[in-house]
Amino acid sequence: MPWPKPSVEKTMLLEHALKSKGEHRVLFGAPTWFVGGTMFAGVFGDDIFIRLTPADQTEAKKLGAKPFDPMKRGVMKNYLLLPYYILYNDKLLEP
Repeated sequence: MPWPKPSVEKTMLLEHALKSKGEHRVLFGAPTWFVGGTMFAGVFGDDIFIRLTPADQTEAKKLGAKPFDPMKRGVMKNYLLLPYYILYNDKLLEP
């Protein structure tokens, strides 16, 4: 299955939100951010995914976040896709 090309708009949005937080890398052709060697955010096609604690996942799901399943074979534990209205709300997107 080919990986979707990362959205330039979502990449710019995430770069703006994260500014200089973490280490920026390209993984499978997509922009991702790491802290302490662990991936915590990235762009997958037209979506932004983030890694959250279980408590934060519960809150994010209440806001409409969905499980991240990039290969359609099982969700990535602790990673969620953010709904669009969070992506365009600076107060909700602050790390």
